[in-house]
Amino acid sequence: MTDKKRKNRRSWGSISSMIGLLIGLGILGIAIYWTGYSKISKAMVRGGPKLFLLVLFYPVDLLSRGYGWKFVFPGSKKYSTILFITGMWFAQSVNRLVPTANIGGLIIRGRYFVKKGADEENVIASLVADRTFHGIATVVILILGALLILKKPVKREILAIISGSCLFLIVSIYVFIRLQRSYGISRFLDRWAGNGEGLLATAEEKAREVEERLNHIYESPWPLTYSTAIRVLGDILLAGEVWVAARLMNTPISILDALTLRLIAFGIRSIAFVVWGGLGVQESTYALLSSFVGLSPASLVAISLATRVREIVAAIIGMAFWLGREGYENVENKKLESEEEERGT
Repeated sequence: MTDKKRKNRRSWGSISSMIGLLIGLGILGIAIYWTGYSKISKAMVRGGPKLFLLVLFYPVDLLSRGYGWKFVFPGSKKYSTILFITGMWFAQSVNRLVPTANIGGLIIRGRYFVKKGADEENVIASLVADRTFHGIATVVILILGALLILKKPVKREILAIISGSCLFLIVSIYVFIRLQRSYGISRFLDRWAGNGEGLLATAEEKAREVEERLNHIYESPWPLTYSTAIRVLGDILLAGEVWVAARLMNTPISILDALTLRLIAFGIRSIAFVVWGGLGVQESTYALLSSFVGLSPASLVAISLATRVREIVAAIIGMAFWLGREGYENVENKKLESEEEERGT
């Protein structure tokens, strides 16, 4: 790949990320304006510094995502759980602080494990499977949320959004898995590569190896079961964060309502992955569920923003650790290089 093509790809990636950021900020601005900035700010002030206690819920999120990834990692070699959790922490930190449409986090995770000595094809296969099972878990979460929401009268718009989101996800996941299991990518590359031995031929060979390992993952029902179950369980437990946030701002809700808010908002936010951090998407979903919970839209937007305190604080700490680690490794590598040069002379 030429330098010009690399620059074009980076520029397009930056443009798409910025578009996602602008869309998110626009939706968030509309949600805040529509529900009332003053009401939201008053609710946040009532919570005050106590909202930082929500950071205590971050291990629930991190453990469920880390274990969900570990269960789908192929190969006979077993890696420490702490490696999966650390890699997921770094990835989430990047995704939540930098608008990369979640691509940056995947690259960070992959690079982290390759540097730990993991086989590159296994790492790529695990990341593809991880995103696939994340989508399956999201379908389950949305269905659970829909079952809970049917217990009370609710706006038809929410039911339409949930139904459309589930249908879109199911079709997308089916096509994605079929593409992986039918060796669609490697066949496509093989047609373009022909009998050559260039870059396309190398890419085709690597893609086929990854697809073979993905097929091995999908042949067993246990990775799907464990990975999906731990993710769903994590999101159910994170309903406690919504419940605590509401109480800290003196707008208490039932744990069942908190669970409904968490499941539906997270499911819809996951689908809108292009929008950085689901900005505005999560808040708008909370506001639309105001009739279900019995609170004002402004109160629910404030609750949604409060739960982001945990995400931002944990991401800042994670980013600091990741940058520190990268800097330390660069210094050590330069020392080794200088020592090798001195020995050579």
